[in-house]
This record gives sequence, structure tokens and C-alpha cells, in this order.
Amino acid sequence: MMSAPTYSFRPHFFARERTYEISPGVLHWTAGRVKGSIRYDEVKEIRLYKKFMRGEAAQNKQAMWDAHLYTCSNRVILSRLHCARFGTWEDRSTHYRAFANALLSGLRACNPNLKIVAGHHWTLRLRRDFTRRMSLIGGRLLLLLFPLIASWNPVFTANVAARLMRVVGPFARAHRVARANLQAAFSDKTEQEIDYLLQGMWDNFGRVMAEYASLDRLWQYEPGKCIQKRIVLNPTFVEVMSTLRRGDGPALFFSAHLANWELPPMVPAMFGVRSAMVYRPPDSPVLAHEIARRREEVWGAVIAARPGAALRIRSTLRDRVCVGMLVDQHSTGGVEVSFFGRRCKANPTLARLARQFDCPVYGARAVRLPGGRYRLELTDALRLPRDHDGKIEVAASMQMITSIIEAWIREHPEQWLWMHRRWR
Repeated sequence: MMSAPTYSFRPHFFARERTYEISPGVLHWTAGRVKGSIRYDEVKEIRLYKKFMRGEAAQNKQAMWDAHLYTCSNRVILSRLHCARFGTWEDRSTHYRAFANALLSGLRACNPNLKIVAGHHWTLRLRRDFTRRMSLIGGRLLLLLFPLIASWNPVFTANVAARLMRVVGPFARAHRVARANLQAAFSDKTEQEIDYLLQGMWDNFGRVMAEYASLDRLWQYEPGKCIQKRIVLNPTFVEVMSTLRRGDGPALFFSAHLANWELPPMVPAMFGVRSAMVYRPPDSPVLAHEIARRREEVWGAVIAARPGAALRIRSTLRDRVCVGMLVDQHSTGGVEVSFFGRRCKANPTLARLARQFDCPVYGARAVRLPGGRYRLELTDALRLPRDHDGKIEVAASMQMITSIIEAWIREHPEQWLWMHRRWR
């Protein structure tokens, strides 16, 4: 004889843990010494509310569905989130999902016309509205600060921003995400070593944000000079750019959020190579317009990663124009790859384009050096895996590219953006 389905959770620290048990036609519940029951035919309506979770799940921006059962005189709330102790939340999704499905099946069988309403919880709506408004306010504030920051010495500004982010950054939710990512990627490192890398990450992030205001002044490279003031290119970069300048395009470039990732896309334009860079616009519409304008000044053509971008990229490559993109972030619906020994999704667009146009693919990265200097490196053209028909294999190629990026990150882990949720 099978035992009756049960589920228990504590909604908050000041409440008792509640245990629910399903029996034929009745939902029983207990909370300490208090007991009660609700007959299925008493349930008039079920409301399913989507809301963000707390604790570790909140760091990954996971959402959950609360089930609210309404009778004429009572309401029962079921949630997969259990308050283990003050400030600590436990995800009980496995038991919650099975229990909720069994309960809903029984309620529907008892009342086929049962009203079920699904929607977003008011806390989720408030959070999204707040985020949208803060994004708009933050964007306008940065626009006001850009001219002031651009008038200062870029190295001094970057140093100030780096110190500020080293203090402020650890209080952000992204800091907990970055710590979890670093601990998973480098399980052999001590807490002190992880803290050191996190400080380096915030230092680099602060510098990048400050350097946005003076991208045009940041570039200091003159071909033919043995000693460069701020930018150093490896020989492969110079050789490939010289070849592409003669019109031997198109070509594809990939990069990652390392050091100042805005610098490698500046190289083709400085060498007179026709190129277009794919970028993800910021959430703030005001800031997105200004950043796009600044990027066009130093990059040349830009393509926003929005619906229809793939068609524009293909059209650009047909015109023998080079295209570059960042490929180190999560892509819903992407191909599975291994990254630091863990499975994740990678955007297959670059490999698909390489398969369609059969053009060379290069990897570009920036490495931050002391004194506000950078070394920009370009790999040789990759020999991407091909199938028996000679066509480039998309999944295998993305794994090869991901492995190259992983090697870059291992070399300078403090210069990568660990706050992104790469594994989901």
C-alpha cells in the first residue's frame, strides 16, 4: 500500500513548519499542535504566482511558482522555498513539484471546472518596475558623468574607479555569483586565493567602466614603432590586419570579456580593415544609444544583438566585411560545451557562419598590463573540426573555441567577468 503524498515547508522564520498530506478528497495540514483539513470540493479557485526565489537560487535569477488555494473562508499557500533558519532558504523543488502535481490532479478530478489563474506576484512586478526605473536613472546619470570623466586623465580615472569597485563590489549580489563560479572552476584554490581573484575582478571591472568614457584616448598605437606607449600588438595581429586590408576578407573574430574587451574590436578600424562588431545593448535605452555612438566612433560598423541581427551579419559577410563577436556567455538554446569541466550552453552563431561562408576564424583577446597598458593578441586562423563532407562541425567547433577561451581565463583569471551566470 502506497503512503499518502506529503510535503512540508516553513514560509518564514517566525512561522512553524507546515506539513501537508493528501488523502482521498481531502488535504490535511499541521503546524505544530494546530491541525486542519480542506475538502477538495471546498476549493473554489487556485492562483499560481510566479516570483523570484531567495538565497542561492536568487543569485541565479531563478523563478518559482507559488500555489494559492482559496476556499470560501480559508487560503492555503504552497511554496517550494523553505526557511531553514534566519536568512537561509532551502529549495525543495523535487518534493514540491511532485506534491503539487498530485494535488492539482486530485482537485481537477473532483472539480473539472475549477478556476485556475496564473500570473506574476506583486513582488516580482515591483522588482521589475524598480529595476527598469533604476536602469533609466542610472543611464541618465552616467550620461551626465561621461563628459566630466572623459576630461580627466584615463589612467587616473581608471585607478579611482578600480579602488571604488574593490570596496563596493563585494556588497553586490553579483559578488556571490562570481564567488560560486570561481569556487566551481578552481576547486583547488583556498578561500584567500578566491578572495584575491574576486578583488582583481572588481578592480578590472571598475577600470573598464571608467575607460568607456575615453575609448578614443585609450588607443595609442602607431604601426612601425618599436616602442608603444599604451597598446602592444602581437605579430600575428599585425600580419592578419595587413592581409585583410588588401581585401582578402571576409573573416570571423571571436573574443571574451577579458581585461578591456572593447579594445580588440578597435584594431581593424585602426588598420583600415572593413569590419562590423556584434554587441549586446545595455538595458538602459538612454545609455544604449550613447554607447552605440561611442563604439561606432572607434569600432566602425556595429550590429546590435537583437532579432534580425543574424540576417544583417550574413549580409555583412557577403560584402566581404569582417565580423567580430563575444562568445563567452550563456546562450539559451545554444550547443552544449564543456567549460572548466562543467556543461554549459554556447552560442553557435559564429560556427554556423564559419560553416556557411567557409572563412577563416581568429581569436582575439586583451591582456591588461601594469601602468594602464594593454597587450592585444590574435591567434592563428583556427583549423576547425570538419565532418566527412568537409563541412565545419558546429558543436565541435564551439567546443574548440570555448577551450581556447578557458585557456585564456586560466592564464589571467582575475581579468574575466566571473559575475556572469555561465553555468545554468
